[in-house]
This record gives sequence, structure tokens and C-alpha cells, in this order.
Amino acid sequence: MDRRALVARLIRPGRADEQECRRLSATKFIAEADWRVLRDHEREFLQAYAVGVAAQKAVLIGRSAASVLGIWTLPAAGAPVTLANPAHPAPRRAQWPAGVEYRSMRIPPVDIQRVAHGHDALLTTTRARTAVDIARMHGVRHGVVAMDSLFAHKTLGEREIARVELEACIHRLAGKPGIAHARKALEWSSTLSESPYESLLRVILRERGITVQEQMWIGRFARPDLLWGQLAIEIDGDIKFDENPKQAALEQVTRENWVRVQNYEFARVQPWEILKREAEVVQQILELKERSLLLDAPKVPATPNRPQHGEDWRRRRGAG
Repeated sequence: MDRRALVARLIRPGRADEQECRRLSATKFIAEADWRVLRDHEREFLQAYAVGVAAQKAVLIGRSAASVLGIWTLPAAGAPVTLANPAHPAPRRAQWPAGVEYRSMRIPPVDIQRVAHGHDALLTTTRARTAVDIARMHGVRHGVVAMDSLFAHKTLGEREIARVELEACIHRLAGKPGIAHARKALEWSSTLSESPYESLLRVILRERGITVQEQMWIGRFARPDLLWGQLAIEIDGDIKFDENPKQAALEQVTRENWVRVQNYEFARVQPWEILKREAEVVQQILELKERSLLLDAPKVPATPNRPQHGEDWRRRRGAG
């Protein structure tokens, strides 16, 4: 999601009467034609951004802060923009603008940051506080997804800093409602997840006592999202198919077939299935796991690091 390009679509009040527009806040509008073509997560970002810019002293928190900061969240259609007044009680509900909610939450300055986009600026909770609040407000699953996002695609040093900040935030909020969810979310978080749906499925399985490995290499060119023994689990996403769908699909089938030849079972799951058909997805995985137990030993053992070219070539020739 190109946030700069999305912000560039916003229109100030003085130009809103030049075309059919949708009002996102007191100071930001967007052309209806532009709004109609946006995806749900893009709309969520623009709505949160517009409200945050207009809010002045109020702070974006939870999912709304995450949307502006680029932190992973799980879909929640129609979720309101959430604000808090750092040092004051929330205004009466009758005073809330449409599509906005306030939480009574006193937030210390250490947990607040100023985010600037061009001539606009808004206040959000810090990345660590945002992830902790998501766990407190929405539960362990949502918290793990947000915390995994803070570790994703980061250097070892950046991950260590993120963990220290999360631990410090949880310590400061000891005794607050929902903090036990945040503690468990941090305990269950991972530095290896590459998408919110990988994180979600990993947690769903862990809730059932199933521990999986993440991002293990099977040869040089197959790295399923999750691995449970000899069951490789792949969570599909839209991004990999955006540029060249046919080529991506062909490569996907080639990898999957090669993995099967190496004596692994394969489960492919769509994000919407995890969200809407959780029990069926888990049952599918359990059944495929049972089938994988009947397979011979893997021809190519899974490894956390990508094999060297010569080693992989010898394995592939032996498998043929």
C-alpha cells in the first residue's frame, strides 16, 4: 500500500465542492470516484489518517494507529476510528463524530509520537504501545499479529529493540485491563512471520497444542510458510500474483509438486478460509498430517537456512 499516493488523493474543504466527494473528517475529503476503487485496508488507512489530522490533541490508538503506522491487523469491516485524549476523560458519546469512537485511556508522553505527512501531522501511540493496546483491546490473536509485524523484515538489532520496547510497555501497564493478553501475545510472537495470516494460523494451531516450524527450506527453492513434521503449509496471498499471475501460478505448482516428490504432504490455505472457516481449515490440516505420517523419510530434509547450490543439486539428482 502506497500511503503517500493515498494521502495525495485527499481533498481540502475549499475544493470539495468541485466534484462529488465523501467527507472523511472536518478537514479532509476524497472524490467518490477515488473512494469506490480503494480496497478495504486503504479506506481504513485514509479514514484513520483524515480523522487523526483533524483531531489535533487526540491520539489515534489501537487498530487506527496501526493502520497509519503500517502495523499488521486482521480485517474488521466497519471498525470505527479510535481516539483517546491522553490526559482527559473521553467526551460524551453524543459528541463523537460519525465513524469515530473515543476510549478513556490516559497515555503518558513516552507512548505518544507525532507522525508527519507533508503539511499534515497527527498523533498516534508508538509502535510498541499500539501493538500492546491491540492485544489488550482485541485479544491474543490480534496482539500476536501486531507484534509479529514489529519484528518482520527487521535486522537482529531492530528486533531486539522492538522486544525491549514491548516488554517495557507491558511492564508500565501492569494491572491495566487486558494486559495478560499482551503478555501472552509477546510470549507467542515470532520474528519469522512474513504475513498476518501466517501469524494467525500459527496461533490458531498453537491454541490446539500444535507447534509448527516457520520458513524452513526444503531444497533451495521451496520454503513453505509453516512446517509440521512432513506437512508443508502455505498461506496464499494476493501480492505474489499481482505482477505476473500466470508465471506466479506456474512457479507455485512447480514448487508444490517438487515438495511432494520429496515425501512431504502439502496444505494450501487461503486467508479468507482462516478468517471464516477456521474449524474446517484445522480439520484439513489434521487430516493431511495423518497422511504425512504414512510417507517415507524426506528425500530432502528441511533446514532453517537455504542449502548451498552444490548440496541442493546433489539432493535433487538423487531424488530424481
